[in-house]
Amino acid sequence: MRLASATSGLKVLKETRNRKSLLPAMLAAVSLFASAIPAHAETIEALTKKGQGYIRHKKYREAVGCFTRILQMDPKNAHAYHERARAFMELDQVRQSIKDFRHAFELDPEDWWAAWRLGWLLNRDQHYPEALYWFDKSIAINPNHYWTHYDRGQCLCTLGRTKEGVAEFDKCIQLDPSKYSAYEKRASQYGTTGHWDKAAKDFTMCVEGVKMPEDKRMRVRQDRAYAFEQIKQYQKAIDDYTYILEKDRLDDDILLCRGRDYMHFGEVDKAMADFKKAIAMAQDNDEAHQWLGKAYAQKKMYQEAIAEFSEAIKINTDAPERIYKDRAEVYKKLGRMDLAQQDLKHASK
Repeated sequence: MRLASATSGLKVLKETRNRKSLLPAMLAAVSLFASAIPAHAETIEALTKKGQGYIRHKKYREAVGCFTRILQMDPKNAHAYHERARAFMELDQVRQSIKDFRHAFELDPEDWWAAWRLGWLLNRDQHYPEALYWFDKSIAINPNHYWTHYDRGQCLCTLGRTKEGVAEFDKCIQLDPSKYSAYEKRASQYGTTGHWDKAAKDFTMCVEGVKMPEDKRMRVRQDRAYAFEQIKQYQKAIDDYTYILEKDRLDDDILLCRGRDYMHFGEVDKAMADFKKAIAMAQDNDEAHQWLGKAYAQKKMYQEAIAEFSEAIKINTDAPERIYKDRAEVYKKLGRMDLAQQDLKHASK
């Protein structure tokens, strides 16, 4: 087509002998020559804008089509590989996305974003050592990207390299102390290593110090309550559980947790009320039956205690030895040493 246009342009010039006709002829020839020139650059630019528009509007298959056409014109277009990889990633076509991000980085070794996303995808697919390699590549180019450090921290923690992982979350917080993600993740790691005081502090930053979605704030508040329990700050834990129950949801497990904390304060009546509510919500909550039994035992309501321990054992046939031991203690109070001995035998199995 383009060869034919160029030939036609020459023919127009050769056949024009009249000077007055020469200018229009030249313009016509230029038009024909222009149509013969490859328009790759313009076409690539238009397709790039179109493809990026598709990505913005979440039309990822159409975006893949646009960037594939660009790569047919220009097989070394790093940006097209990068953008197509993004579209493949949104379509959950992980292998193709990884392949394209690799091509993008090979063609543009300064593309830290491609290196970061490669690490993210490989980490998600549990290829942790290779993921770390790409996170390191990305950080070497751009050492101040919050999410690369965050993802690298998660990867390190998964590999059991908790101290290094926490250091990455420290770096995130230095880069942007207004984001909650690193505080939450660091708190979880502090919890796994038994540093519950530090965990409670970070959870408090999530709850009170930074912006975060309200549904996540409630979940983190529950995590903070658990951390408070580990450092025996039961009133603070009760306050968090109460807030959740009043502002968010009535939940049998949260009622159970608050009831247990009331028991630590000797507020047995409040504890019993929570355990009963939990059982009303979930009859098969064996822990609620067990703790209600313990509360009855404290109030010397032994028959009621035995009934609750028995119900817990009925619900959970693999009941932990603690329930049998608790019931055995009540049998002893009633002078039923024979039944107490049976329960102690169960507990020792």
